[in-house]
Amino acid sequence: MADDYGGPRREFLRLLMIEITTSLCIFEGQQGNLVFKYNLQSLEQQKYYTAGKLVAWSIIHNGPGPRCLQRELFHMMCGERPDLTHVDVDLLLDPELSANMEKLNSCRRAEALATMKEGIGDWIAACGVPEVLLD
Repeated sequence: MADDYGGPRREFLRLLMIEITTSLCIFEGQQGNLVFKYNLQSLEQQKYYTAGKLVAWSIIHNGPGPRCLQRELFHMMCGERPDLTHVDVDLLLDPELSANMEKLNSCRRAEALATMKEGIGDWIAACGVPEVLLD
């Protein structure tokens, strides 16, 4: 059994767009409300560039674009000014990101900072603050 999505090429491009959202580690958030992730390793490995080329390739060949981006983000990328008053920020945050941000917010003492560095220090460094691992 197979689904007909307009032929093998269109099916390949549809699957390619799904793969971009799941494998490149350049998005975060809930499916359908993804935003770009701040990931220095992905930037150094040119994953954002690769994703852009693959999206362009799909669109040029009459395939779909990524249907994963948060609606207001997509409109801003298209040069429009969306109404941001009804955006639910909790939908944009990845559960891991939310948990890590809560840990950072609750850190008040030096002992808590040392414990936090052991647990999520690598994550903080990957976000662009490598000094957190230095003593």
